[in-house]
Amino acid sequence: MPAGAAESLKCPEEQVAVVVVDAQTKRLEGCGRSATWLVSVDELGNEGWTSLDDLKRRAAFDLQCEEAKLAATQLASIWQQGVVGCGKQAVYTYVKTAPSHMEWVLDSSGK
Repeated sequence: MPAGAAESLKCPEEQVAVVVVDAQTKRLEGCGRSATWLVSVDELGNEGWTSLDDLKRRAAFDLQCEEAKLAATQLASIWQQGVVGCGKQAVYTYVKTAPSHMEWVLDSSGK
């Protein structure tokens, strides 16, 4: 489980369960809340976790649509996601924006 994940659920770590959705997606559940994470494994076997909720927060702003009305779909890889909602759609790519910072970046105009 990534550092800070339990805090994001406002739940003690020992009360958070990891549910495997598929090979690259895990859902953390605890204290009546949940969050979806994309998981990658590098060549050394280290896991990297990325919150899909961060993507939805970004897309909600860009598409001017409530997070609850958005759905994400994997496109070319887990690092490229299509987001649809409120009659609009956009493509996001997870990219390095600084030496130690990655974030979801709009890769198409929201239509």
